[in-house]
This record gives sequence, C-alpha cells and structure tokens, in this order.
Amino acid sequence: MLAVAQKAKDAGYTGFSIQNSMDWNLGWLATDLWGYLWKPKLEQLDVINKDGYVGTDEWALAVKNGMVTKDSPELKEYARVIKDLSPYYNEGFNTASWEFESLFNDGKSAMALNGSWYPNQHLQNKLSVDYGIAPIPYLDKAYSQLGGEERYNYVMGGEAYVAITAKAEKDGKLQAALDWLRFWTDPNGGAKLMTDELFLIPVVKGVQAPEQVQPIIDTFGTIKQVSFTAFKFEPEQSDAFFKAQQQYLDIKLTADQFIGDITKTLQKYADAAIKANPEWGVEAYLK
Repeated sequence: MLAVAQKAKDAGYTGFSIQNSMDWNLGWLATDLWGYLWKPKLEQLDVINKDGYVGTDEWALAVKNGMVTKDSPELKEYARVIKDLSPYYNEGFNTASWEFESLFNDGKSAMALNGSWYPNQHLQNKLSVDYGIAPIPYLDKAYSQLGGEERYNYVMGGEAYVAITAKAEKDGKLQAALDWLRFWTDPNGGAKLMTDELFLIPVVKGVQAPEQVQPIIDTFGTIKQVSFTAFKFEPEQSDAFFKAQQQYLDIKLTADQFIGDITKTLQKYADAAIKANPEWGVEAYLK
C-alpha cells in the first residue's frame, strides 16, 4: 500500500484520501490495525469470557494487570504505522469531511477508504471514475515485527443483537417496535431492501448481495476480530484519545507524547469501569 501511495504521490495524485474530523473513516483503518497488533496475545487477554473475543471487561483487566502501558510494543507500533501513512493523506485530512470522497470521485486520489454503499453511490450519481474494490491492507511481517504471515478473514459483522427501549413498552408501542425489528430482519422485507437499494452487506440469512459488493464479501471468513477498547471505557476518554491522535498526526505531538497522553489516565478509567460494572467480576482475575 505504501509503495502504491508513493507512486501516486510522485505522479501528482493524493495517495490516500481520508477524513479525520470525526472518528469514523480513519477509525476503520485503526480497528483493523489494532486487531492485528493484539491478536497474538488473544489467549492472555480472553481470560474472563473465553469466547474468542476480548470484551471491555477483559481490557479493563488487561490494564490493571499491566498489559496496556506506555511501554506496550503494540501502542508504539500503532503510532509508527499511522504516522508512516500520514504523508500520503490529503491535505487537511484532520479537518476534512465528505470532500475526501470528492477527491476520489474526481480522480485526484489513488485510494480512499469507504464502505459497501460506495458502488451504489457510484451508480446512482453516474460517476465516471473507474474504480476497483480491495480489502484494507493487513499488517504484514515484512513491514512490522508485530505483523502477521497472512490476512485474517474475519467473521462478518459483530455479535448479533437488537434492542427495544423501555419507553416503547411504557408508551404502549411495544408491538409496533417488535414489528419494526421484524421488518428490518425479514429476508423478504427490510433486510432485502437495505441490500438491494443501499448495497449494505447482508447479515440476514437468505439475502443475496449485489455482485458489485461481492469482492468485499469474499474477504470474510471465520476468524474473530480482536477489538481494542481500552481507550473507550468512557466517552470523554475516547474523545481525548481521538484529539491526541489528531495532534500527533498534525505533528504537534511526538510519538512518546501521544502514547503518554493516552495512557496516563488508563488506570483511572479502568478502575471506574470496573466499579461501575461489578457483574464483570474482574477482581477475581487480578494478579
């Protein structure tokens, strides 16, 4: 990816158009990166639920047991990788919003990070840009000591769940809420509509995806992704991480300052999360 981005930059294009004014676009890339960085330690992390995932309770435990600190190689490598990518992003990416798509649509950037809905946008808006679909590049061992030998083909989607608020029952609209959920999970109803009209990846059995998004579906498999949520115990903590990362990518913080900023309150937020969720039973696993 870096070689392609450099080649595009040398030819006068933006290597990779992205927006980072909110934790949405670059956050997808970060999710994949964190997954590769922490996957080798899955057995050490997944000790409470032992379900192949790492829950927020298990990240709180990891923090308390000293597995996530300013000296963690995973954090240092994360900082290195996102900094290595940043020279190829569009100018002003930290404040950019939807213009990152315009750069790609106008043929001014070689790559952009987008979702399965993009092919539908391309069709509906009759865009002329010729494009192809590829998965997010994985962290490979040739580039990183913490990288993998091959791509992880993850299970599509996360844990299946739906929710109805207590207000629906209180207001006498429980049945309507249930009908609404039934519609959106019906393979002949809303689930099919979402796929056919918006090209969203189907997660309901019996719904066929449009051929335009099949290259995305082909990247799915049976491996569970390790989600890193140690910086998301509280909304204010998540926001502080996002802002520190913006400053780091804007060369206002060094890597050490960035990592120091995001780890200095880890213990505090982990303690608060454990106290607020006694059902986790974290104390029983503390070293």
